[in-house]
Amino acid sequence: MGQTTHGHTAGGRSTRTYTSWHCMRSRCRNPKDTSYKDYGGRGITVCKRWQGPQGFQNFLADLGERPRNKTLDRKDVNGNYEPGNCRWATSKEQGNNTRTCTKYKAEHATPEQDVAAITGVDVVM
Repeated sequence: MGQTTHGHTAGGRSTRTYTSWHCMRSRCRNPKDTSYKDYGGRGITVCKRWQGPQGFQNFLADLGERPRNKTLDRKDVNGNYEPGNCRWATSKEQGNNTRTCTKYKAEHATPEQDVAAITGVDVVM
């Protein structure tokens, strides 16, 4: 096995933070990655700061360690992976921040409208 140079291992395995960084890069750059079509295939890129020899260290400095029960999320689902557009988010936060969900939110501005769209009952305001 090759030598680990990023210094982010625990018990011989990469940390969750390093794995998130590595997978982010793969989905955007590797056409063989199963998620590539939804990321790199759509033109989503990783900023230069998070690439190259210091890429992981810069990613870590910008976002910090990955908190328990959170994963990497882009605030703008159509934007790139870059410091101002990324955060550690819960699965609920990510579920509310998908291409389908953000389109739906744009069409339905209030909770009442959401309920009306789901139930078919008119909103009385």
